[in-house]
Amino acid sequence: MCSSFFLHASSKEGEGAHHASISDLIPPAVNFTLLMLLLIWKVGPALKNHFHSLRETLEGKLGESKKQAEVAKNELMLATKKLKEINEKQQEIRSKFEADLAFYEKEAVRESEVKAEKMVKDFVLRLDSEKKVLTQKLMEEVMMEVEVKSKEELLANKNHADKIAEKIAGKLIA
Repeated sequence: MCSSFFLHASSKEGEGAHHASISDLIPPAVNFTLLMLLLIWKVGPALKNHFHSLRETLEGKLGESKKQAEVAKNELMLATKKLKEINEKQQEIRSKFEADLAFYEKEAVRESEVKAEKMVKDFVLRLDSEKKVLTQKLMEEVMMEVEVKSKEELLANKNHADKIAEKIAGKLIA
């Protein structure tokens, strides 16, 4: 600071007219150079250490970021692989479900047809059985009617035969 005072004092400010010349620039340039040398000498090592530690910190963070990116990439690959496996499994389940559904539909139709056939057969057998029973009853009733009619006709014929026999006996006797 002192040197800048002396350098500045030795300048030609005292003269009335001031014209810019190279000699006017020498004291500020020397002052600037001395200031820079002082700053480099005092602050330089601290700045160098600061930038060195900043570089190491950034390299460490970059290394961590690379590791995290690699881990994330591996996790993404695993997740993608699992998603693909899940989609394949889902497709497999869907196709198995559709096959089972088609099988059960066919099986249900077949079972319904078998049940329907059995019901028809049972109904036909029951109708045949009832028909036989009704036919048997009808035959019994017809036989009873025939028997009754036959007895009535026999009685009528007997009465008629008795009348004829009486007439014949009456003619023979007379």
